Amino acid sequence: MDDFEFRVWDNREKKMLYESDFDGEDLIVGLTMNGRVLIGDYYDITPSKRYIPMLFTGLFNAHRNIYEKDIIEDHNGDVRRVKYWKGCYWAERIYPIHSDEDLVLLSSVNVLSKVIGNKFENEKLWEGKE
Repeated sequence: MDDFEFRVWDNREKKMLYESDFDGEDLIVGLTMNGRVLIGDYYDITPSKRYIPMLFTGLFNAHRNIYEKDIIEDHNGDVRRVKYWKGCYWAERIYPIHSDEDLVLLSSVNVLSKVIGNKFENEKLWEGKE
């Protein structure tokens, strides 16, 4: 089985956590079949609303890995949110608003794009209010 790479948003501390932030702690992050997050150690794993996991999309650009719920700026200057929908990762245009290509496969724009934020650290931008 392949390894999956996650990052997690910590709702209590209001910061993004990566594997390197756990300094060798044996922390287990899992998902139930209905999407509930489980987190803990080998002896006590319980449901948690504190952490929101985001899966690495498997795609990257020249700057860094791209995760779901990232905000990117593509080669045209369009700002897009990264989302998982119908089995694929998509780049949905936030602005400027156009009638064409509002939703494109992430793999069609990832190489020339730049990650400029994420849903949790840039809520207004994610919602198109900035």
